[in-house]
Amino acid sequence: MGEYDTHTDLEEEKVWIAASKLDIGGFEPLYKHYYDEIYRFIYRRTDSQVLAEDLCANTFYKALRNISKYEFRGKPFGHWLYRIAGNEVNRHYRKRRPLFIIDHQKVSEPLGIERSETHDIEKKLRFVFTQLSETDIWFIELKYFEGLTFKELSIRLDQGESAVKMRHYRLLDKMKTLLQERYEED
Repeated sequence: MGEYDTHTDLEEEKVWIAASKLDIGGFEPLYKHYYDEIYRFIYRRTDSQVLAEDLCANTFYKALRNISKYEFRGKPFGHWLYRIAGNEVNRHYRKRRPLFIIDHQKVSEPLGIERSETHDIEKKLRFVFTQLSETDIWFIELKYFEGLTFKELSIRLDQGESAVKMRHYRLLDKMKTLLQERYEED
């Protein structure tokens, strides 16, 4: 779902986008391809199935409503959907504190958090995520929760694979530093 390995996949997506611009029914392949991925993205920020479904519906409604304005720029359509979904979540939480649903098993090891610290892992990771930008959180989600490879990330982010790896390691270092500064006395 939402994974791209070849230029052919992007070409197929361009066909779906063109069909969507001509007929509302042409949007179906894009919807089916991205729905689960976008839903999970929103759910991790809301921890509510009902709210995630509502915001996901809003995301796809807005994408469909504005498909005629969409311009293909060499990136997967999902890149645009993530931006819309992120805006929907932000709009919902404007007056509330954002929520992060974190599967600590997927990110604790790369951050060097010991299994013996499991009682504090959630608290520590929530702190770290509140200190990161939306773009950094999205990157971590794609890498660890969606399980994208560096190659898939490079396609999704329209960056070279080495640049994606560098960003990944710098982001992990940033997260480790935040943890050390905040919890070094523990």
